[in-house]
Amino acid sequence: MSIKKFVAADQSIYFDKIIKVSKKQRALRDLKKKNILQKIEYVLLTRKRNKLAPKRNVWLQGKIGKNPKIFHANVIVNQYAEVGDNVVFHGNNCIGNDGKNVYACPKIGNNVEIGYGATVIGDIVIADNTVIGAGAVVTHSCEESGCILVGVPARIRGGNNGC
Repeated sequence: MSIKKFVAADQSIYFDKIIKVSKKQRALRDLKKKNILQKIEYVLLTRKRNKLAPKRNVWLQGKIGKNPKIFHANVIVNQYAEVGDNVVFHGNNCIGNDGKNVYACPKIGNNVEIGYGATVIGDIVIADNTVIGAGAVVTHSCEESGCILVGVPARIRGGNNGC
């Protein structure tokens, strides 16, 4: 195995571990009543997440759907954000609130691809099958499926459905 393949494999394995631990920790955190074993597991998972996450600066605290994919480090998802299934983070992404209201976080649909350096903030909705371009700052909802969002602030530039 070449060094390049080893490093690439190492990154994906590492990101998969962070995703798995973050999801388990989030599920236990959301339980209304926890027995003593669940409380202990929650503490241990929190410690493990706090050990793994800073190494690649990947903090996935929101509701994350099935099969998320992270290609590069520096991905932060606010604890009140919701991310759908099969979402791709290309790295250096921030999904969070607008600073005015802690609970006002994005709801991102399924099969969304978030380009490198893209930021999604505020109480907004991103539809399924949307592509967010590299460096885009999304502050307004995009409720049409299959759109492409680019720019600062992000604007709809095209897509499958004639967006």
